[in-house]
Amino acid sequence: MSDAYKGFAKRAFPNARLVADKFHVLRLLNPALTHSGGSR
Repeated sequence: MSDAYKGFAKRAFPNARLVADKFHVLRLLNPALTHSGGSR
């Protein structure tokens, strides 16, 4: 989650818990893992 989004969510919904779902976590991690594979 970006810092801007977290800041907005905290201000707009001060009593809410921020959660990240599996799909979005994997979507953010996949490019990093794909590019860090080294030479095969």
